[in-house]
Amino acid sequence: MRCPIIKLLNKNKRRATILFIDSDTQSDQSRKITLDKLRRINFDEEFLNNNVILTGTKEFEDIFSDELICRCLNTCWPKKGEDSWAETEISVLRNSGKFSDNIIRCVRRYMNDHYGREARIPGKPELGKKIAEIASYEEIKGISELDLLIQKINEIIR
Repeated sequence: MRCPIIKLLNKNKRRATILFIDSDTQSDQSRKITLDKLRRINFDEEFLNNNVILTGTKEFEDIFSDELICRCLNTCWPKKGEDSWAETEISVLRNSGKFSDNIIRCVRRYMNDHYGREARIPGKPELGKKIAEIASYEEIKGISELDLLIQKINEIIR
């Protein structure tokens, strides 16, 4: 496994480490982090059962509603004029391949076509950050994987 930070966390900060990983990483052995690879660098079953949260049907973005993603896009990467991102667009992106790639590609294409190459174009980490900023506390608490993550973080800091 070529992920030195994970090895370092295992060695020095195991009790303060929670891994929040796309579910589809487990079916693709080319991924940097899988449960099998974590076992190979000596993470034990207790850690894997209690500190690894597999999220989404396939990936992290799956846990968010079309409405929340649409609201995020309309707030952070709005369309020009009267037009706005629609939930139906998000639904189509969700159901046609890798969801996160589809969202990013669609937003990048729109931004480049309408605002030019100098437009602020999101990547997957920025999209996740912006969704977290847009979501209400109630929305976050209503997503089981995020609620579990918050509980585990609270356990660590107590």
